[in-house]
Amino acid sequence: MFVIREEHLQAQSDRMTDAFVERMVRHLREEFSQYLRVQAVPENDLGGMVRQGMMDAERYGVIYQGDLERYIECMVMLGPAFPRDARLPWAGETLCRDDLDGQAKMDVLSDYVAFEVEALPNE
Repeated sequence: MFVIREEHLQAQSDRMTDAFVERMVRHLREEFSQYLRVQAVPENDLGGMVRQGMMDAERYGVIYQGDLERYIECMVMLGPAFPRDARLPWAGETLCRDDLDGQAKMDVLSDYVAFEVEALPNE
């Protein structure tokens, strides 16, 4: 008889999380390097920032991979504490809405970012 124990499931989940963090770090380095410099995210802390973003996003009901990616991209473009930034009230208000699921919240944020965020910072 084959038995799947809780520790096996946790180990698999940890591997999947690690793989997501590695992919996200590569993605941010390749596509958001200018924002990383502007936000002064230390190179050796990028993985930690991604993990923190995953935990923060989950509190807002943002749990699916594509939505997590968009949430973390917002962290890089708007600042790690963007949901609590008084200059960006629309971000926190959107993330706290009970009538939207995580995907819908990220759709709204993506629309705002597309129209509200200035062009890429200069090198």
